Amino acid sequence: MYLSNMNPIQTFLISLSALCIAMPFALASNLPACPSDKSAYWHNCFSTLTFENGDEYAGEFRYGEYNGQGTYTFAN
Repeated sequence: MYLSNMNPIQTFLISLSALCIAMPFALASNLPACPSDKSAYWHNCFSTLTFENGDEYAGEFRYGEYNGQGTYTFAN
C-alpha cells in the first residue's frame, strides 16, 4: 500500500511506529556520533551502517570495529 493511498490515521500510525523503532537507537549510547565520512577512522563513536544487502548495524565502534552495545538487523 502506498502512503498516498492511506488515510491520515494510517499515515500517522506508521510514522509513530517508525519513530518508536528508531528512538532506542538514538538513545542507546552516550558516545558522540561517528564522522560522516565513511572512510574516516571510527573510534569511540556511535553510528548506523546500512549494507548493500539491506542488513543494518546500529551501535558503537572502537578501533574501527563493532564494539560495545549495538544491534545487527538482517534484511530478511
